[in-house]
Amino acid sequence: MKRFVTAIIPPAIIMLVGWVTLVTYLWPALAGARALLVELAVIVAAFAMLPGVISVMHVHGTNIIRGRGRFYSLVLLFTFVIVLLLSGLDVALSANRVTGEALAQQAMSGVVMTHVYEYVLIPIQASLTALLPFFLAFAAYRTLRIRRTVGSTLGAVVFLVTAMVVLLGQAPLFHLPELDSGLIAAREWIMRVPAMAGMRGILLGVALGIIATALRVLIGADRPSSD
Repeated sequence: MKRFVTAIIPPAIIMLVGWVTLVTYLWPALAGARALLVELAVIVAAFAMLPGVISVMHVHGTNIIRGRGRFYSLVLLFTFVIVLLLSGLDVALSANRVTGEALAQQAMSGVVMTHVYEYVLIPIQASLTALLPFFLAFAAYRTLRIRRTVGSTLGAVVFLVTAMVVLLGQAPLFHLPELDSGLIAAREWIMRVPAMAGMRGILLGVALGIIATALRVLIGADRPSSD
């Protein structure tokens, strides 16, 4: 009985929901069933956040007690508590001017969280982006130093030249119209042709992997719920 509950029922539910969702795309008359299943998935995900939060608190609380990465765990827990309190304050301030349905659907952005986004998250993101040239230069240097074969050295040189062209084309520093326009044109070509081709290839590979994984789950070849 225990094996039936743990190894049979969860995969059966997953396969049923997956096939019903797939059929609704082929049979538009069942689109309402797909919407219902999506709403149920959102509800389940909302309840699943609670065990996730408890797990994060337990793991990092244990790290703090045992002294393993104590500083980073303290920063994470402190940030989590502060953001949670600010979001609660935001909801409390918005309760009188926003309907309960809008709050439930997160169709609002309060003043407090907007300030957090503008004055905390955006500056941190900008600072990390500003470090990108240094990371690229260091990565190119490490690649040229470690790799000894002709192919790897050529690849490192191409990487370094491409990175320099893209960075200089993004922020011209020479104040020479002809050189700056050439760098900008080279950057646009790199972003539009090789970079776009590589990104599309990665996305195609991801899509094929998702399709293969979904088919294995739908036919019961993979049972992630029993792992």
